[in-house]
Amino acid sequence: MANVLCNCWEGAALRTRLTRDPAPLEAMLDFYFGAMTVTKPKRRRV
Repeated sequence: MANVLCNCWEGAALRTRLTRDPAPLEAMLDFYFGAMTVTKPKRRRV
């Protein structure tokens, strides 16, 4: 997961610098923190 975060961060940072627009970095952070807050469904006992 750490490698994914680093790759996403570096790619978004590069795109932010190239376009001079913070939107790629903001989108990556929104996606990453949104994915980290998803919880697994509880297992039902049968």
